[in-house]
Parts: sequence; structure tokens; C-alpha cells
Amino acid sequence: SYTYYSGGVLYHKYCCDDHSGFDLRVVDSATDSQFSSQSNPCMPRTQSCAERHSTRGVSLPLGRKRGKSLAVKALGGPPTSLASTKLVLRSGDAPDPEDFMRHMSDVCNTLGAFLAFCGPDGEIVGAAFELVGAIFGLVGALFGIGKPDPVIEAIRAAEKDLMGRMLATSDDVRQAEQTLLHEALASLLDNAQEPLRQLLTAWGTAYPQGNDPSAIASFKHAVDPISRPIDQWTFLAQCLAGRNPDCFLGGQSVFTILLNDGQNFMRPAALIGALRYYYLLLQRSAVAICGYGRMVLGSQDGCPLMPSMKEDLEKLGQAMSDAAKGVLDQWTSSLGAN
Repeated sequence: SYTYYSGGVLYHKYCCDDHSGFDLRVVDSATDSQFSSQSNPCMPRTQSCAERHSTRGVSLPLGRKRGKSLAVKALGGPPTSLASTKLVLRSGDAPDPEDFMRHMSDVCNTLGAFLAFCGPDGEIVGAAFELVGAIFGLVGALFGIGKPDPVIEAIRAAEKDLMGRMLATSDDVRQAEQTLLHEALASLLDNAQEPLRQLLTAWGTAYPQGNDPSAIASFKHAVDPISRPIDQWTFLAQCLAGRNPDCFLGGQSVFTILLNDGQNFMRPAALIGALRYYYLLLQRSAVAICGYGRMVLGSQDGCPLMPSMKEDLEKLGQAMSDAAKGVLDQWTSSLGAN
């Protein structure tokens, strides 16, 4: 096992090489400006887990960039509880749906938490893999299949929380689109979002009723043909990721335009709020589409309706991470040398 420092956070990696094993997040350095302590010091990487145990502490300098820490704190701060740290997996394991949903609730709790999720390491990119791994079990749990009642209720509560956070900012984002973007581009975005919003309305009615045939039939009737939300989901994900030439205005991406919010200075909160809204819209509608596949079409594993979901979410996450890092870099440079 060994210790490493990444993106302002100290981790200890156990029983692994660079491509397997699992990480324990030791400290969230946004609350520790200079030093952190860990109870398990760095051991030789060839040592077995059984030989690893030790209680001798060691302190390591974190070397944070103060400006980036201030930027995150100004937007509400990063997650600080162990429940809100990076989702940790053993090699080859699929994410547990309850852990995944708790993690998403934490990183979407504040704008600062979502900014930390986006960068500087771009954890948001890896979240696509986590969603794909968790999605079949997540859909089942939302419909009351395969999990004990307390877990089902916890997952449903997290789903409701995420939907509430998305809806709370949807009007602001739509107004910004209509005000700042060219009419043609604003119409493209709105036309793509409308079937996804309708899908999520039907989804929010269906899953709380559990594995009830009439509820599933009503869900099918409300969203058919399912090809329409799938097509618009793909367009929106690729548009926001900068993979569609129709989604640029004067050579600027949607995210770049939203960052300035019509001003001659940065509006980080406006941009991060929009990133969180788009991310939740696409992530939750992906779950609903995959839920249609399992509950209506009887898919037995994964999400065959969306074969490119992982790639599309990874590229979207990278675009959002790049946008967030741009905010942090500009914020830091604006503070000056001292």
C-alpha cells in the first residue's frame, strides 16, 4: 500500500497496483490549509494487507493553492463528511446503488461541492463508469426490487433530493439560455430538454408505486416512443460537450457563454449552477431511460437502450471539468501574487 496526494486531497491506496485496489480518502484538505495526518503510514507497495496495520501517525504537507480553495469555499464549500468523499470501489466491484445515490446527493449539495466534483481531478468523468455499473441495481431498488425496505426508502429519498435540486435551478438556466444564446441555439437546447423533462415527470410518478403493472403501463404510455427522449438525450449530451458544431456561438461554447452571464466579468455561480442542472438532467433522465428498458422491455442487465451512455457522459464530464478548471484558474490568477 502507499500514500498519494491528488487534487488537494490525501489518499491511501491499499493492496493494489496503479490500476486496481481501492482508495481510502484520508483528509478533505479544503478544511485543512497546511497539514494533514493519517494513521496508516506509507508502506512498501509489495507488503500484504495483513502486514499493513500500524498506528504510527505521519504528517504530510499538502501544498494547496489558496486561491482555488477560496473559490470552492465561496460557492458553498466542498463535501466534508466521509459519506461525501470519492466513491470507492474494490477492483471489479459494481457500485452499490445506495452508496452511489448518497455520493451524488453530497456532491450536488452546494455549488462548491459540485465545483470540487468537477475539478481539478475531474472526478465527474469517472462518475460515468460508476453510474453504468450501478444503474441496473439502482432501477430495481427504485421500483422496490431486490433490496430491504430501508435501503429502498433511502435510495428513493436521494432520487427525490436530486430531482428537487435540478428543478430548483431549471428556470434560472432556461432564462439564461433565452437571454444569452442566439435564438436558434436556445431553441435547440430547449427542444432537447423538453422530452427529458416530460420523461422525468412520468418517472417521478412511476417508481414510487413500486413494481406495479398498472404504474409501469402508465409510464410506458406517457413516454412512448422512447426513441424520442433517447435521441434528444444524445443530442444534448454531445451539444454541451462541444461535439456538435451547431452548439457554438461566435466560436464560444455554451459553457463559456454562461460563465460571463452577459457581463464583462466572470459569474462562477451562474456557470456552476448551470453545470449542475445539466448534469442532473442528463444523469437522472439516463436512469429513467434505462428504467424503461428494465421495467417495460424486460432488459436483464445494464442499459441496452443507451449503448453509448458511458462514452457520452465521460465526454460531457470532461467538458464540465475543463469549464470548472477554467473558472478556478481564472479565479486564482485574478487574486495576484499575494
